Amino acid sequence: MESTLDNHTATLQIGSDQDSFEYLKTPYTGNLKLENILEIITHVSIHPTQFHTQLNVEAEAHLNQHVIVRLVNDHGKLTRMFGWYLLKGINVTSITQLNNLDKGQYNLQILNKEGELIFTQAVFKA
Repeated sequence: MESTLDNHTATLQIGSDQDSFEYLKTPYTGNLKLENILEIITHVSIHPTQFHTQLNVEAEAHLNQHVIVRLVNDHGKLTRMFGWYLLKGINVTSITQLNNLDKGQYNLQILNKEGELIFTQAVFKA
């Protein structure tokens, strides 16, 4: 586990491999304390990172909270967006019907209720 503070953005890398990814990146001002970062989301796992028709997203929340999930292509165009109410603990959702998307890189983003980006991860349409 590694944490850094760069330009008022707290980043916590929990671990990663080729098929899933756990990462937390959140805007944060003030003293960098792990317990403050973990109040938002303790981890996010996306699989597969190279998808054909579906992405599975698992998020563990420290508190009940509403977030927005977006899938943006490499040109910045929004391709999918939905609201997700996270309950304290582990939450799982699937983004389906992705077979009509063009092949290439996309960014899966999670925003807090204020619209601030709290997580982003590149995924690839095969």
